[in-house]
Amino acid sequence: TTTSDQTRKTKPEATKEQLAAFFEMAHHSLEVDKESLANKMADPLISNIYHCLATNNNDAFFKTFNELIALYFHGNIITSFTNGLKKLRNKPVNIFLGISRNIIKAWIVVKDDDEKAMHDIIMLESEINEQFRKNNFILSTTIIEESDFTATPTGYINWQLK
Repeated sequence: TTTSDQTRKTKPEATKEQLAAFFEMAHHSLEVDKESLANKMADPLISNIYHCLATNNNDAFFKTFNELIALYFHGNIITSFTNGLKKLRNKPVNIFLGISRNIIKAWIVVKDDDEKAMHDIIMLESEINEQFRKNNFILSTTIIEESDFTATPTGYINWQLK
C-alpha cells in the first residue's frame, strides 16, 4: 500500500456544510490577520508565517510552522500533565519543567518513600506519551525524593499546580 492510499483511507470526509463553515471562518481569520499585520499588531510568529508565504521563502515558512506546531503540542502536553497531577491523591512537593524541541522534561520532587506518588506519576507519563507519541512529542519525567533534592535543575522552571 502506498502512502497516498493510506492517506485516502484515513482522511476525514467533511460535509458540504462543514467545508462552507470552514471557508467562511478562514476568510474571516484572513481578514483579521490582514488588519493585524497592517497595524503591526499581529503575533510575531503569525506575522513571520505571512511574510514567508508572501515572499515564497518556503524554508523559513516550514521552520516557523514547525515552531507553531511545537507550541501547540507543548501546551497540550503541559495541560494534560498538569491536569493529571491535580487529580493525584499524593501531590508532588515540587514540579520543574523544561522544553527541548519535541520533549517536555518534568523534574518531579515527591515526599520521601512516597511509592504511590511515584507510581501514579509514571502511569500518568505513560498515558500522556501514548496520546502524543504519534505526533512525535513526548513527556520525560525524572522523579526524586524530597531528601535528595538540592536545587532547581538547570534549564527548568518551577511550575505551580493551580
